[in-house]
Amino acid sequence: MKTQLFLPVITYPDQTSAVMISNAVALARNIDATLHAVAIDITIPPLNNPWSSMLIDVDKMVREAESTSERHGERLLNITGNLCASAGVTLERETIAIHQTDASDVICGIARHYDVTLLQSAAPFEALSEAIVFGSGRPVMLFPDQAYSGRIEHVAVAWDGSRAAARALGDATLFIGAASRVSIFYVVDEKPLGEDVGRRVFDALKSRGIEAEAHAIYRHERPIGDVLQAKAVEFGADLLVMGGFGHSRFREFILGGATKDALDAPLLPILMSH
Repeated sequence: MKTQLFLPVITYPDQTSAVMISNAVALARNIDATLHAVAIDITIPPLNNPWSSMLIDVDKMVREAESTSERHGERLLNITGNLCASAGVTLERETIAIHQTDASDVICGIARHYDVTLLQSAAPFEALSEAIVFGSGRPVMLFPDQAYSGRIEHVAVAWDGSRAAARALGDATLFIGAASRVSIFYVVDEKPLGEDVGRRVFDALKSRGIEAEAHAIYRHERPIGDVLQAKAVEFGADLLVMGGFGHSRFREFILGGATKDALDAPLLPILMSH
């Protein structure tokens, strides 16, 4: 069964970068996956405010914004198509028009149909990343804004025995099973953990034929997300797997420290599940 990757192509006001598209294609090539690229053309609901029309031509501004979004979408899908053709990656491409206020909810709904959603991690996309991590029910892979080879030979797993960590571990089976090295990180001075937390997950992976290394690490009052990422980079990991912690109240996300650090500035690709 071929893995199905979802790449939402954001077109307005900020755009998905060419680097992000290249990273998505590289990952799809390396794991022999199908890439589903969906350009999100933004439509803007009409403003029923007579005062705004007296001061500026609102209708014209709306038309220009929608036209800009459409142009960006077409350009970015063409880039995706060219890169996939060169890499031999199967591409399914689509364009949908969404009201700007509905974009996060609609993209969440689309993400539920695919194995992994691929997102660019940058300040303009942080709200969208949060919405998909916590609302789609599917794993999200966040990429730093830098070129990535697509290779995933060493997977690092952040483990604390929680429900979110277990969900992330299960969602990462695709990558863990194909990796030549797996490292389990558990932070011993962040919150109380059972004495056998590292051994149990080590044994669970071993029973599935996966050899892993378990490593106790210390945060020493540093932000937990920074510690996990720094350790993953130090160990030469290609991917960090972690649970997304937080809950939504009136669409405002209160994030766990590790989750916010990962969303803000990842140092390597991060697979996150909630």
